[in-house]
Amino acid sequence: MLLTIVLGVAIVWITLTPQSLPESGAIPLDKIAHLVAFTALILPTAWLYPRALFVTLPLAVLLGAAIELLQPLVGRGREFADFLMDIIGLGSGIVLGAGLRRLKITSA
Repeated sequence: MLLTIVLGVAIVWITLTPQSLPESGAIPLDKIAHLVAFTALILPTAWLYPRALFVTLPLAVLLGAAIELLQPLVGRGREFADFLMDIIGLGSGIVLGAGLRRLKITSA
């Protein structure tokens, strides 16, 4: 659970500080960053503490929404597409975590 908290704090810090990701042609790097960040956020819980998902998942969804609501206050844009990528990332993290659990891969 500590890893999830650390990742959550890192996501808040990164998303609520003024910055811009470099453009990479047709690849929307900011959307990929949201997907990866929220996959990483929920993965430890989904993998190692799946019973805690009933608390962690709603909090993660609220975190994604709060970030999008607050970003204009720090000079960044509010985009529903970013929030959608957060939700897709959470789903991906849960699926990956369940897969790791089924494979009985445990942390050493």
